[in-house]
Amino acid sequence: STSTANALIPSAASSTCKTFLNKLNSDTTLDKCANSMVSASSAYSPGNFTDTPTVSGITKTLDTLCASSCSDTDVRPLLTEFSAACPQELTSEPIAQVVLTYDTLYAIVPFHNALCTKNDGGNYCLVQSASSNSSASVSAGVKAYAGSSSVDVSTLEDYLTTTASSISRRADVTVTTPNATTWANSNLVYLFLNGSGTASTLCTTCTSNIMSAYMDFEAKIPYGPGLAQSALMSGQAALYSGISSVCGAGFLNSAVQAAGG
Repeated sequence: STSTANALIPSAASSTCKTFLNKLNSDTTLDKCANSMVSASSAYSPGNFTDTPTVSGITKTLDTLCASSCSDTDVRPLLTEFSAACPQELTSEPIAQVVLTYDTLYAIVPFHNALCTKNDGGNYCLVQSASSNSSASVSAGVKAYAGSSSVDVSTLEDYLTTTASSISRRADVTVTTPNATTWANSNLVYLFLNGSGTASTLCTTCTSNIMSAYMDFEAKIPYGPGLAQSALMSGQAALYSGISSVCGAGFLNSAVQAAGG
């Protein structure tokens, strides 16, 4: 709704940036991509999350998600316009909420593609990643990154999402958005891959496919503010370095070549 969107538009943003963000809210080109992800993951959304997701349940969710396409041709023009409308808010004087909105828009296609990657056995990499990281459930993974063994379902949502009261003076609403700290620190967008992992967890087909999902998109449209400034994807450089160190400099060559690098 418009009121919800206004709550995500900081009053400190320039008029040009505010105009674009309002336009973005009413844009319908992303509906197919966004709605399929929301629908497929509804069982794991705040208020519905289960403490013990099963492999079969996750696989069914991913089957539903991956049956829909998420085209970068719809997102790329919006990202270009975003960078042009909000250069100050994204770079010279970054506003966290604007950067997070840009990140969410930027990541939606590669994250969708990463979620749909599979290993050589035809199983989804998300399931393998959870297993490889000794996490039988998403909550266990977040517990590890939160540095606490006492994180339960009721507090898990606080780590994965954050709520914000009215950011715009015109809106009196509460909005749930990704908890950027948790998402970045856990490398959630990279399906929890960690650059300090071992060869058995990093030097895999899944790792290559997950990284390819991002590198391919980045080759088509670079991340405007620079990945080091990303709210959700800032861990990519360290992850890439860790993979190259453990698996050899040539391991990710196919991913880079596929992205046109």
